[in-house]
Amino acid sequence: MSVVIVGGIECMVRPYKDLCRKYRCKAKIHSKMAVILKGHKTESGDGMYA
Repeated sequence: MSVVIVGGIECMVRPYKDLCRKYRCKAKIHSKMAVILKGHKTESGDGMYA
């Protein structure tokens, strides 16, 4: 299973990864949400950010 964590604080990235590894999940952690969401829209094109 894969897990994506959006938000949180930068110093928690490693603990998040360790926790996901404990449950045998692949993890992608994005602590800087504004940079990630800039300019990306959903497939439906409704203007909602994903």
